Amino acid sequence: MGSPPCKRLISVACSTRTTVHPRRRPDPEMESLMRSLGADIRRARWQSDLSQAGLEVLSGVDQTTISRLENGLAPGLRLIRLVKILGPIGLGSLKPSPLSERLKVTPWDTVL
Repeated sequence: MGSPPCKRLISVACSTRTTVHPRRRPDPEMESLMRSLGADIRRARWQSDLSQAGLEVLSGVDQTTISRLENGLAPGLRLIRLVKILGPIGLGSLKPSPLSERLKVTPWDTVL
């Protein structure tokens, strides 16, 4: 008689599943960059006298995301979340580069 139809379907689905690729690791340079960025953000948060929970309240970004960023484990972090984190710790303002100051050109002038 065999298995009921639903068990046979599950068995077939499992046997035809494609191989899952192992998780790809970023290159060592990217890992180093993410760790360095995370350390800078942690240092700025400490200088702002904020805990991760306090930064969560001010930024609206979950504390676990902040922790992953500070530990260099958030390479796929969305830019909007990064901006929300940087604002309350004083790193959210854009400053002109020395070259643009000497040329009296804003970064937008080069785009337009």
